[in-house]
Parts: sequence; C-alpha cells; structure tokens
Amino acid sequence: MATYLSPLPQSSAVVIKEKLTLTNDWLNWLYELSRYAVRLLNRYDSTLSGLATLVGGTKVIANTKIKSTSMIRLTAQTSSGTPGILSIVLNAGVGFTIMSSSGTDTSTVFYEIVEVF
Repeated sequence: MATYLSPLPQSSAVVIKEKLTLTNDWLNWLYELSRYAVRLLNRYDSTLSGLATLVGGTKVIANTKIKSTSMIRLTAQTSSGTPGILSIVLNAGVGFTIMSSSGTDTSTVFYEIVEVF
C-alpha cells in the first residue's frame, strides 16, 4: 500500500522563503491536521470509503464523485483465493475498478477516496 503522507524524522525542518522555518513539530502538526480532515470528510460522506470483495480478481465501484485527480488508498482486510498485487483504474465521473494481479483473488479490500485540494 502506498503512503502519501508520513511523519518526518526528528531532525527535519523546511525553510520557506528564507524567513519561515517549519520545524518537525509544526510539520507533524500539519500532517495530523490533514489526516483529521480526511477522517472528518469521510464521516460526513460515506461514499468516500467502503469495503469491496473481489470476484475473479476485480471489483467495479460505481461512484460519480471520482475525479481524474482522485487518489484511492487500498488496505487488504481479509485474504482469500490467491491474493495478488492491487491496482486501480479511475473513470472520472463514473467510478473506479480495483484489480488484482491474480485472477483468482477473492479478498476483501477497504478503499478510501482522497481528494487533493
């Protein structure tokens, strides 16, 4: 599973425009704030996450909120059949397809749609 945001090492700092330095404490605070925002959005919009059970290694998820810039996080919940490597194909305005590299994968997968603002 790909991680799009992750905490920085203790010695990290970012300098912006030579006058503003964001220390590790501030960067971790911003990281936690972004994670909270995603959880808050998902709480009020249940179409942004869910469980999918693969059939023959694929599952089509209909969701008109999908954009070409949407990011989707996948987490395997239960392995069944012959688990493979998961990938996504987006279809903006229609939904997305979860695909496994194994045609006999019948695992259950949690998906989370993340919109980058």
